[in-house]
Amino acid sequence: MNDKIPTAAIIEHNSSAKYVLGLVRGKEEQKLVVVSMRYEWHKDIASAYSRRLGSEQTFRPLGGGYLTINTEEKKIETHGESGSYGRPDLTLVQRVLKENYPEYTIDLH
Repeated sequence: MNDKIPTAAIIEHNSSAKYVLGLVRGKEEQKLVVVSMRYEWHKDIASAYSRRLGSEQTFRPLGGGYLTINTEEKKIETHGESGSYGRPDLTLVQRVLKENYPEYTIDLH
């Protein structure tokens, strides 16, 4: 995937939760995102984030897993895979997290 595509990370917790790596596409732009919310299923995260985007953009999941963030220690750890979307490309996950949390230690499994 083109490493010139902008990135974003939406992490709505300070603990452990599931996450989805995905591609947001609009009319003239695209963005690679990691979305982690407190939902039971990866599909619920993808649906909730898609609703936020509105009709001009689409969200295509590329994989998922579990994400733990500790804001006090400035650490992010990921592991596992999504039963719905499979294992994400960890190179892409690392890129998104490093670009959006440069002061954090990132550990991917």
